[in-house]
Amino acid sequence: MQSKTSLWNKSLFKNLSRNIMFLTVINIICSFILVPFSYFMMDVEGTNNISKYIIGSLNTAGLYFFGTMLYAGLCGIFITYFLKGQAASDFIHSLPIKRHRILNTVYMTYFTHVLINLLINGIITLLLGIKFYGINIEKVLIWMLLSLLIHLFIFSITVLLGLLINNYLSHTVGTIALLFPR
Repeated sequence: MQSKTSLWNKSLFKNLSRNIMFLTVINIICSFILVPFSYFMMDVEGTNNISKYIIGSLNTAGLYFFGTMLYAGLCGIFITYFLKGQAASDFIHSLPIKRHRILNTVYMTYFTHVLINLLINGIITLLLGIKFYGINIEKVLIWMLLSLLIHLFIFSITVLLGLLINNYLSHTVGTIALLFPR
């Protein structure tokens, strides 16, 4: 029997995790290439284009944060699949789970996937600090905090739009229009 004080549902968590697992694996690989691996690339090229405040190369920082926003937006779209189809929506809302637990489970699922990515790449980057002088724990923590804030902000906007808009195309276009207003 589930605890009355639990803010998330384990079976719903597993179901939502399956929906975004492939995105998480791709994000972990891309984050590895753009953050820890960029030090090896700078070492091979003989350049010293290291950022003062965050880890990684200045050349790849913009691409990394664009990828972060893209991952958060796509996860927001894929994880709220149950809002899109009538049958899926009826099934989710017929479960003996209150709506705030469904939303808490959506956020906990995403937060867990993001935290796994940041911890894996943060630990790898800290281990690379043995070889490269530009890496310290302060930079890694700032990078993780900044990435986490961007992830949660974009994901929250995407989930909010998912609650208001009921199809994939409008959801995607609305998120892009809200983030890039030009």
